Amino acid sequence: MGIPTTSTIYESNASDIGVLSDEEIDHIVEYYTRLERTAKYLEYQKKMDTSVDMGLYEERGRRIEGLFNWILRRGSRGLIGKNGSRERTEEAKKQLDKLSKAQKNALAAIEENID
Repeated sequence: MGIPTTSTIYESNASDIGVLSDEEIDHIVEYYTRLERTAKYLEYQKKMDTSVDMGLYEERGRRIEGLFNWILRRGSRGLIGKNGSRERTEEAKKQLDKLSKAQKNALAAIEENID
């Protein structure tokens, strides 16, 4: 989505954030908070769904666990059990969409105040 995943600029300039308007601060803080949350979620997603680093028994165990959780979630109408791969993928898409919107809002607030 063209979203930079580093917060180095934000962290190195955090002490100067007071020169911005309240609206700019709100949007920028929201963006970087969502960026951190999304990066952690995607890392979790990667760990849950990557079988390349697993041994045969671990992968088979994960598949059985995933099937068990799927049955549990279906039987309990989503109240019990862990989210499956599809649900986690959909959640990741939602997180990225929210992050993209936060980025657009932050950029729009900054551009508006520059003019």
